[in-house]
Amino acid sequence: FKGKIDLPENLMRFKTPYEFFNYSFSPSLIDVICNQPVLYSAQLDPSKPIITNPLMIFVNILVMKNIRLYWNDQLGPTCIKDCTPANKFEKTRCLHFQDNLCSENASDKLRQIRPILDHLNDRFSSIPMEECLSIDEQICATKARHHLKIYLPDKPHKYGYKLFLWCDVSGFSYKVEIYSGTENDFERKLEPSANVVLRLCRDVPTGLDHKIHFDNYYTSLSLIDYFKTGFLSLGTVRRNRVNNCKLPTEDGLKKEPRGSIDEYTCDYNGTEITSILWKDNKIVLSSYVGSEPVTTVKRFDRKKNRKYISIKCPKIVQEYNKHMLGVDLLDSYIGRYRTIMHRKKWYFRIFYHLLDICIINSCILNRRVEMIRGEAKPLNLLHFRTELAQFLYKVGKIANKRRGRLQSSEITPPIVKRQKISHLPPKDIRFDQAHWPIHTTKSCKQRCKRENCKGFSVVECSKCKIKL
Repeated sequence: FKGKIDLPENLMRFKTPYEFFNYSFSPSLIDVICNQPVLYSAQLDPSKPIITNPLMIFVNILVMKNIRLYWNDQLGPTCIKDCTPANKFEKTRCLHFQDNLCSENASDKLRQIRPILDHLNDRFSSIPMEECLSIDEQICATKARHHLKIYLPDKPHKYGYKLFLWCDVSGFSYKVEIYSGTENDFERKLEPSANVVLRLCRDVPTGLDHKIHFDNYYTSLSLIDYFKTGFLSLGTVRRNRVNNCKLPTEDGLKKEPRGSIDEYTCDYNGTEITSILWKDNKIVLSSYVGSEPVTTVKRFDRKKNRKYISIKCPKIVQEYNKHMLGVDLLDSYIGRYRTIMHRKKWYFRIFYHLLDICIINSCILNRRVEMIRGEAKPLNLLHFRTELAQFLYKVGKIANKRRGRLQSSEITPPIVKRQKISHLPPKDIRFDQAHWPIHTTKSCKQRCKRENCKGFSVVECSKCKIKL
């Protein structure tokens, strides 16, 4: 492998979840999201245009879970009720990403979500790519009535929008393409399924020996031959796509013992291609690896011994199983903490899906940076998402300073028998603006947070809610 996977210096200086998230979800993208809803709301009702300030609060509520009952008196979390009223949040939900009056790219079926998709793809692809990459499809689950919704019976979520993703082994997505019919197929060099791989590989530098992995939906002899000058490729293949296939048929394979290996090598337009059939998997094609060295793996024997047995496994199958799990790993991350909010507009579901991918990419990038630094155990996805939501809730928030005397409820607060442990806010909030000291009563005093100070303090920060 001749490429460089070292991260840029500006990424190595990031420390907080918000800094990693802000790299992909950059201020320029926020400006687009801020300007279009104002324009769209003014077109709907000029007398009541929305304001742009609550945008980060809206993203915060999307990042956090359990959107229902957020403003309930008994069940609603205090942080959500304090940051915005319910009626203002309803206005902010009127998100729009493209001007309807603009005739530019009017034939594009994805024009409503195209600015978000193009911006995120540019930010994702700016990260140095790993040596081993994989391409696979993904479903953005929805049952909305839209012509782009398709049915895939083999997927866990059978209805939704189809996406093609370009990922590495860790699940980091470098590029996302949304299937919108034949208008995507502007390459028209190979088969339609192989053209998907060509479009996703357009931004990958050639000649660095990147290893590309894909499944039998994309693999063909012409695709592997097309990559002979720029990439090394590997993938499972369907039997009808291999001309004059000499490998045993399914009936002949049943007579052979489990773990048997059949290998053939051919020259296709000057490209040496290895085809291997292993009795535990499908036919695999590769331009850089064969069956050697053969190792042993454990498989469960359900017919005879009802226990684990050791069988032979070719090298090409090990390479495929090791590097083809990137998109599936990303699917599992999205399924754990999925952003769900029902809206009538079809593109909202795609926007929430892209937001989840952006958060997961930021979390993976955070892990990668902390592993390079050799720091402590990095944040998992739940803690990363929670800390990001905590910052988005308080970023830029200005305390409401009132004139006059304090209210009676503030003068005589209820006596608390035992004070809870005050958690320190994230660094992004500590060094943010609008921190204001307020005086509390002696009954609410706590230890001073200054180092080597053992005294008690009755002065509290109105934003962080900790004693100074």
